[in-house]
Amino acid sequence: MPHPDADLTRARLLDAATDDGLDRLGIHAPDRPAVAGWLRAVADDPADLAVVARLRAEVLLPAIGAWDAHADGPGFDAALERHPLGAGVLPLCALAATGEDVLAHQAGHGLASEIGVRTLNDLGQQVMKHRHVYGEPGLHNQGWLRTVWSGDFLWLGRLQFEPRLSDLGIAGGPARRVLSVHIPQTGPLTPASVDAAFAAASATYSAHLPHLAPEAFICDSWLLDPLLTDLVPDTNLARFAERWTPWECGPGDWAAAYFVFDVNPPGRAAADPETLPTDNTLRRRLVEHWRAGGHVRVCQGVADTRP
Repeated sequence: MPHPDADLTRARLLDAATDDGLDRLGIHAPDRPAVAGWLRAVADDPADLAVVARLRAEVLLPAIGAWDAHADGPGFDAALERHPLGAGVLPLCALAATGEDVLAHQAGHGLASEIGVRTLNDLGQQVMKHRHVYGEPGLHNQGWLRTVWSGDFLWLGRLQFEPRLSDLGIAGGPARRVLSVHIPQTGPLTPASVDAAFAAASATYSAHLPHLAPEAFICDSWLLDPLLTDLVPDTNLARFAERWTPWECGPGDWAAAYFVFDVNPPGRAAADPETLPTDNTLRRRLVEHWRAGGHVRVCQGVADTRP
């Protein structure tokens, strides 16, 4: 039986398959033929279309504007990770069919369309990441993109910002409104670009989403490991690490391997350093560190920069 929103979903998929639609989703040139083909094929397959319409209605739409509760809602079923057309095709199509709903939510808060479109561009980033890791276009980070699609998550300049509540590492402390900082893989992480992104986040949330105006910036990343100041001193990465005061750290070898080397060992196991390239300074220093028995940590911390 067709889903009640099947016709709307089909129209959205066909629109997303156009050049303008692919631009809106940030699909990179090497991935555009495959992604456009998937969108059109699913639009013309009644069974797949029904699944995509259901995912839009049950998984994505309820999460828009629900920044404090979207993690509690239904996510993408693991069975959707595989499809004859490619990895993660149906979640990708559901995300594409819901982009206009995300933009409408943001427009309702007076946010410029450029901000919304930039935020949706993370779909293209994740398709590219899948290609870098697995050698072909696809999607394996659909759960992450459900967070991006929550409507109150914004990509501003060099950084991305996710509204959250945090006790800032103080056990039993009050829950504070914060922005969790994410670092897309889009180029140098210069101090000036980070300063500008923090300033843009403070101004944008205060003006358009005042109920989410942050009391602090937090981050949960291997880029907060103080090791970086010794591993690659006097670099953008070291200066970024120095901005934060960590309150907790845990194992992070997998994260460094995934983001620096584009490898994803099963079960988030540590990568074998003997198999990793050493074609730039960061890669070489990490491989040397691992060969010597060292480890990288993922740290949670609060920024010294205050909103």
